[in-house]
Amino acid sequence: KENMEDASNKNRMATKEDHPRSKLSSAEVEEIREKYHSGSESTYSLSESFGVDTSTISRIVNYEIWTD
Repeated sequence: KENMEDASNKNRMATKEDHPRSKLSSAEVEEIREKYHSGSESTYSLSESFGVDTSTISRIVNYEIWTD
């Protein structure tokens, strides 16, 4: 636990699009938020378009992940 906290505090952990398993870019996350909040697309349609689970879309639009 201490090693993870230390790495995080010293910015040694890959996050967001720098993470090797990331499926989205920062630009795509912004696009998702814009489309969802404008009411033009649902979490389901966005998940289909971007190839991620609906729970991921929900967490993005509610700023639970990909926060600054």
